[in-house]
Amino acid sequence: MTYGDYTYEACRKPEAKQATRLRALDLVREHSCNLWSPSKGGLRYDWMELAGHRAPMLSTLLREGALNGTARFIGVDTDEATIEDCRSHYGPETPAVWVQDSMRSVLTAKRNLPHRENVGVLVYDSHDAIHDSRLPARLQPIFKFAGQQRERLGEFLLVLNVTADNRYTKQVHRDRYSRLLSGEVGYEVVVDQSYRSKVTPMVWTALRYGF
Repeated sequence: MTYGDYTYEACRKPEAKQATRLRALDLVREHSCNLWSPSKGGLRYDWMELAGHRAPMLSTLLREGALNGTARFIGVDTDEATIEDCRSHYGPETPAVWVQDSMRSVLTAKRNLPHRENVGVLVYDSHDAIHDSRLPARLQPIFKFAGQQRERLGEFLLVLNVTADNRYTKQVHRDRYSRLLSGEVGYEVVVDQSYRSKVTPMVWTALRYGF
């Protein structure tokens, strides 16, 4: 069985997920003008995504030297224990902000404006599957935020992780998803990067706004 251009076994490996983290970072530092500072060798703007267990993306950003300036990692999670574990694990000196809330709320609620106003990279995990007809409507607030940040910062990177269980996902659903994303950014988006999460296969897609 395959998912996009990955075999089933490759999707199951942790390296497949780590590869998506590095690919997102590479897109910024190799192709962006506004989001990356060549002089400092790091991000100019904040990187936001779900914290998860020990926030592996923050570990990657620190190891790659991507948080050398004023940019922060904004880790979001609804689980209080997860947030507290991340805060304790990384300590107060790490350039990170931990937010106990849903990602959708962080991106839309007025109270969370300080957490999102400087975000240049957003990694968004959708709970809706590619075959779900509600997915386009669910993604509209995310697209709106990405567009607003592109206007503010000049560039923006939106990384989407969407469920694509092959028991239900057909090529027609992938094509529909590709058309949705292509219409959003104005260039052809190929939906073919997959990896295995703890529960189900996911499709990874990076949308570049302005670069």
